[in-house]
This record gives sequence, C-alpha cells and structure tokens, in this order.
Amino acid sequence: MIKFKRTLGHLNVKEYLKRLLNSETLPSSILFAGPEGVGKATCAFEFVKIYFCEGDEKPCEKCTYCLRMNHFNFPGFRLVLPADIEKKIVEEINSGSISPENLRGESFSRNSSIKIEQIRNLKEEIIYPPHERDRIFYLFLDADLMGRETQNAFLKTLEEPPPYITFILISSHPELVLPTIRSRTHKVIFSSLSFEDFSKYSFPKGYNIEYLYNLSAGSIGKAKSMISWNIEELKKKILQILVRGKNPYNILRGEITRDQLVLMCGIIQFMLKDLLYIKSGVQEGIVFQEMLPFYARYKDKLSRQEIEKRFYQILELEDAIKRRVNLSLIVLSLPKFAFV
Repeated sequence: MIKFKRTLGHLNVKEYLKRLLNSETLPSSILFAGPEGVGKATCAFEFVKIYFCEGDEKPCEKCTYCLRMNHFNFPGFRLVLPADIEKKIVEEINSGSISPENLRGESFSRNSSIKIEQIRNLKEEIIYPPHERDRIFYLFLDADLMGRETQNAFLKTLEEPPPYITFILISSHPELVLPTIRSRTHKVIFSSLSFEDFSKYSFPKGYNIEYLYNLSAGSIGKAKSMISWNIEELKKKILQILVRGKNPYNILRGEITRDQLVLMCGIIQFMLKDLLYIKSGVQEGIVFQEMLPFYARYKDKLSRQEIEKRFYQILELEDAIKRRVNLSLIVLSLPKFAFV
C-alpha cells in the first residue's frame, strides 16, 4: 500500500504518482510545478522513498532504504542544489539544516544559482550505473535557478539519459525553464493548499492560522518564512516607506533579500485589497484587521481606480523580482505605491 504521509493535500497528484509507481517503467524526467511552498519537494522526496521502500506500507520508515534516504546516505538519491549550498552539503546535513522536512536547508536563497560546472559533473556521474537497486534519482531544487547557459547544457543530458536515471525538476516558476526542457518532461501540477490541508501543518503556537493562510495564499513554505522573518517588522518598514515617505534604502539598509521583497509585495497586495474592501463598506475578508484605524484614515486618499492600478503594478513588480531583475531597481520603485 502506498501512502504519501508527509505530503498534505494534492489528492489528484498523489493518485497520479501512485499509478506511476505501480507502472513497469518510470519516465526519465518529471517536472513538479506549482506555487512556492505547497509541498512539491516534500512530495518528490516521498516519491523516491516509496520507489525504494521494501515495506508493505510504503514508505515504511523502517527498512534500510527509508532510513538511509532520511539520512541522505543512499547513492540512489542525489540532491542538486545551488552551488554555494552544494559545496557545504555534508555540513548542512550533519547540522540538520538539510532534512526530509527541509530539503533546501536554512541557507537556501533564490539569489543563488545552479552552475554549469555542476551539470558537467552530473554528466560525468550518470555514465556509471547504480551499484544498488536499479535506478538513480536526481532532485533539482530548484530547476529555474539554472541560468540559460546551464539549462542548455542540461538539455543535452536530458535528451538521451541512461535508462536507469530519473531527473525530478522542482519549480515554482516553470516559465523560467526553457520550453525545450519542459517539453521533455512528464508534468505534475500542484496548486495552493486548501485551508483544511494548510491547517494540518504544525505551526508554532501563538500564530493565527487563518491570518497566515490568507497572507501566504495557501503556501506553507511562505508562511514559515513569514514567521522567521518577523512579518510585523516588515509591515512597519513598508508603512515607513509608503506612508511616511522614508527613503527605502535607509529603511531596508541593504539587508533585504529577494524572497523578503516578494513577501513585502504580498503584504502590499493585501493592504490594497483591504482598502478596496473598506471603500466598499465591507469588513469581512479583511486580512489585516489590526490596521482598520489606518485604513479608515487613508481610504479616501486614493480612488478605487488608483488602488486597482497600484495592485496590478505590484503584481508586475513581484514578477520582476522573480525574474531576477536587479534588487536596487526594485527597492527604488517601492515609493510609487505610496498611500498618500
């Protein structure tokens, strides 16, 4: 019996993967695509573990292969991470930074990238067939962190891989993966989690789950980042820039990361949505209830059309961040979303 125990939700995806595991052959490449932080990497890790598991209920978490997978010392499973993390992967695993619950590790950042040298090394590795079991899985975290040159180098490997290799590509931004790569993969599409599935995750006590769900758009990964980055402090910085007209460079002091800027864009989106609710006389659905006095003071400063325009502009800005546009240009553009 196959059970994806750690993967929350995604019933259709799990049923499809079960059929794939029960088939006689596996594809040479699979693309797990969907929103950030909804369980793609967790599901991929379980998929590989189930493939190798020797128990009756898979994964059994007791057999040799399950235990070795959990400790990352089974040669049939390889992680492909950005170069700066891969260099210290043993240290990250030994410290517990990289674990079955967090495959990317604590130092992971979308500012990093998978380098062409890693792909060249991979091409040399896959020449040798597995000496245990019948297959080797390479899990890419994340595939869109390969630049164009790196992707072109990987494409040559993807076109004619050895029969014992399966590449699993994880991506929250599949549009950044070359069409020629996407066309050669089996696609497994993930969606945002429902509130019911999201609330099954064990968040630290003291956090409003509905608040986290709304702000993260059903992404457990984003919600965990919000907790670690102190979302209330980010909100204060946003208001200093958008209401008090403070210089964003002075407020952010060069400490902001690409991931944090994406989160800031999300916070601004919800603030703008809340303002539209207020202007319509509706309080149900407001995310930042604690900001009601602020909204009451500023709701007439901007017209509905101006709020909607800013909302679509912030979506474009978020897209630019994900496309790795220079962070200085992103930071400089924040004041144009001012509430006054």
